[in-house]
Formats: sequence, structure tokens, C-alpha cells
Amino acid sequence: MRKNYDFTRAVPLKAALRRKARTPSPGRSTGGDGFPKLTARQRRLLERRSREARDPTRYIIASVGSQSFILYYSVSDDAYTLNAPRAGTLFKSKRVAEAVRQALGQRQTILRCRVNRGGVLILSSLPKRPQTWLSRIRAV
Repeated sequence: MRKNYDFTRAVPLKAALRRKARTPSPGRSTGGDGFPKLTARQRRLLERRSREARDPTRYIIASVGSQSFILYYSVSDDAYTLNAPRAGTLFKSKRVAEAVRQALGQRQTILRCRVNRGGVLILSSLPKRPQTWLSRIRAV
């Protein structure tokens, strides 16, 4: 048997989507928006993560053979690209880049570079290929 529905008393869409206001858990005070206040630790963590997200500084692992022969490491392919820094992996944290470099060996160096707002590497931010790279690599 089919059930008959009465659509003459339909609820407006906005009223149907409106939610009941959140109630705070007992013992926690709320801000003006109805959400519980953040603890000091949560605020520090949130501020640090937002600072990291806005920071355009990145790090890339390079292996220098000569001034015109530089290999950039790509973690996803586990391979090096020749003179193509945009194909290399950009690390947000120098600490993570250092850990990957140590796993690869000591012949690599970490270069500091910058990205634009779209997250694309700015080639002019890479250091020029000075002779000091080679002396620093060979000394290690």
C-alpha cells in the first residue's frame, strides 16, 4: 500500500537547513560564537601552523656535480632530476629536509628557496651556482 504525502505544508528550505545552536560541554566556557574557548596550548599550535602556512620559504635537496650539473631530489619518484629544480621536492621544514638528506647520504646539500602564492618555486630565489657549493660538498 502506498503512503500518501501532504506537500501543502512543506517546510521552507532555510528552516530545514537551520541547525540547533551548539551547546558547550559542561565545565567549559564559550566564546561569543558558541564554540568552546581554546586552551593556551591549542592557540599556540594554531598560530604556529598558520605562520608555517603563510611562510613562502621552502627547502630543496640538491646534489652538485659541477656548476652546470646539479641534481634535484624528488621524494615521490625516489629519483634525481638534472637541472630541473621545479621537479624536485620542496620541503616546508628544514628539519624534515635534513632527515631526508641524512637518509640519502652526505653528498647532498639543502638549498633554501621561496615559492609564490600558488606554491610554485620561484627560480630566481635559488642561489646561483657558486664555486663554494663544490668546496663545501667535497669537504664533507
